[in-house]
Amino acid sequence: MKIKKVVIPVAGLATRMFPATKAVQKGMLPIFDRPILQYVIEEVIEAGIKDIILIVNEDYETIDKHFNKDIDYRIKNSNNVSNEYIESFKKILDCNINFIIQKEQKGLGDAILCAKEIVKDEDFCVALGDVIIDSNKKSVTSQLVDVYDKYQKTVVAVETVSEDKVSMYGILEWDKREDNIYNSVRLIEKPERSQTSSNLAMVGRYIVKNEIFDILSHQNPGKNGEIQFTDALNELSKKNELLGLNFDGKTYDVGNRLGYLIANVEFGLKDKTNSEKIKEYLKNLVSSDFRIGDDYEF
Repeated sequence: MKIKKVVIPVAGLATRMFPATKAVQKGMLPIFDRPILQYVIEEVIEAGIKDIILIVNEDYETIDKHFNKDIDYRIKNSNNVSNEYIESFKKILDCNINFIIQKEQKGLGDAILCAKEIVKDEDFCVALGDVIIDSNKKSVTSQLVDVYDKYQKTVVAVETVSEDKVSMYGILEWDKREDNIYNSVRLIEKPERSQTSSNLAMVGRYIVKNEIFDILSHQNPGKNGEIQFTDALNELSKKNELLGLNFDGKTYDVGNRLGYLIANVEFGLKDKTNSEKIKEYLKNLVSSDFRIGDDYEF
């Protein structure tokens, strides 16, 4: 089965980014030169996925306007906008983007369950809308699709985290591996260090077998009284039907202030036009007696 659809949950209230998110959806906050959500959508498009299902709350107008409206002709004809940006955005406008309103925020599992009627009987991708993953070659979604195509199992993106961060993630425990592919025996949501010896963390990208909907439909609330996606995936682990891929790429959790700032700096440093000026600025900043309000000439 070819993976053609992606579910991207972006319905949260983004309390960790308040007050920046009081009137603007978190997914529309910019990372250097484009909104967070655009990075995620560009990633899945690279994997050949063009049916995009956004799980939103009632205040999604700015997302709709950005991704579903044609580019203003004045922008197309402006000397300040590169043709590369225009052509890249046309790929997004060619996609089929659907919006589903999650009326109550009852957990990630509930958000994914909202997409059941549109996904129908297909296997599908899930990409968290507040995680950007930058890869040198293939996008992380493309890497996951390759593993899915080979094994026909649910596969989740994982990376090694330090011991002090284990309690911040869903953790994959495994019994055997083939290169960078791990066979999962248990998933546990945000465990204490004493509860697991593994430090393989799930980071927000999944290719999921359709049976996950049936599991979610019958699942009791878990941690924090929410429908936990990790708990549902764990049912597949019990049946030896879930793999973890330690992917090639770097993860940016942009759903908090520090992660957001780091992503802006590092994506700025990747920009060919501005990278040298940003490097110079940062060097001068850290070597000076910095005071807020000091001028710096670019």
